[in-house]
Amino acid sequence: MRNIIVAALILAQVALLLVMAIGRETIVRHGERVWLRTSPVDPRDIFRGDYVRLNYDISRLPKALWGDAVATSVQDKANRTRYLREKTLYVSLERGPKDVATAIKADLTPPARGLFIRGAFQPGRGWRLGDKVPTFLNDLRYGIESYFVEQGSGLELERGRPEGINGTLRVPLDIEVAISKRGEAVILRHRWAEALVIGHEMSTVKAAGENSEYRLLSLQVYRSPAADETALLLPDDLRTLSLACGQQRIAICPDAGKDAAERPFTQDDVRVIPPLQEYKDIVKIPVARYHSGQWLSADGSRVLGHSEHEWQIAIVYDPPAVPLGLPAELLPGLYRRRLLSDNAWWIDLDAN
Repeated sequence: MRNIIVAALILAQVALLLVMAIGRETIVRHGERVWLRTSPVDPRDIFRGDYVRLNYDISRLPKALWGDAVATSVQDKANRTRYLREKTLYVSLERGPKDVATAIKADLTPPARGLFIRGAFQPGRGWRLGDKVPTFLNDLRYGIESYFVEQGSGLELERGRPEGINGTLRVPLDIEVAISKRGEAVILRHRWAEALVIGHEMSTVKAAGENSEYRLLSLQVYRSPAADETALLLPDDLRTLSLACGQQRIAICPDAGKDAAERPFTQDDVRVIPPLQEYKDIVKIPVARYHSGQWLSADGSRVLGHSEHEWQIAIVYDPPAVPLGLPAELLPGLYRRRLLSDNAWWIDLDAN
């Protein structure tokens, strides 16, 4: 009798594996294929071989994309974490250039039409509780976060940048997935994204004529050869840049505000980024310096704000959707969406 039970358990496990394999193959054959943008982190599992743990752009959804049911659940301060953890989230997707899909809505019921992916909320330290209502859903998981690759290539993908580049600059990965009609996803392959991206680098600099040192924050800009966008809007006053420092935003422009926002741009404010040929040619622009708990302008002449830590920082590129004063012929190729130099969990883009 005992042998029969053991055999039955073994057969049940084999049957389960077969069902899973058949289900995966069905999704691969018949699922809708799309690319998802991601940045890879945390390579190599010594027990399972090389793999990359993926963090997708759709793993973090701002409040503007929440459906009514999600928004209502988040408003319930006492029960939101428990309630959402028990629910399946359905994230509607929209195809963009090069078939890269972006999220357009997240809800607790599947949409009536269109492509969607099914996920779950697994809150980590990026989920802000307390009296403040969260401004984004962080740590969404879709069952496609582990990507196994050829032995020895995991570190290269995790590094996300060519040898010789320091700082936070990462070239994102695009992951092709097949998605079933029920929203289940399976990873197919990867490619390096053709993109214009930014990062930042902190370096220690000695003050001229002084014995003291400070930390210089520089913007890094990288463009791959086939990127659609080729230029950034970077006027001398850097009014398209700001610092995300913990839960506060710090302006870099000396007269930031309505007047700066309405000041017209000129052709000289458009900076064309050459495609990377040699790593030493990465574009670097000094943005700010940190010393004794203060953020100052790059030349040290103005105090921008205060912070306990210089490491908890990101540069935000946030240009206007319609740059005033620029001729129409300069708009093609100009990157006109928000960019972050670091996608760390603590960045609050809705902070004041």
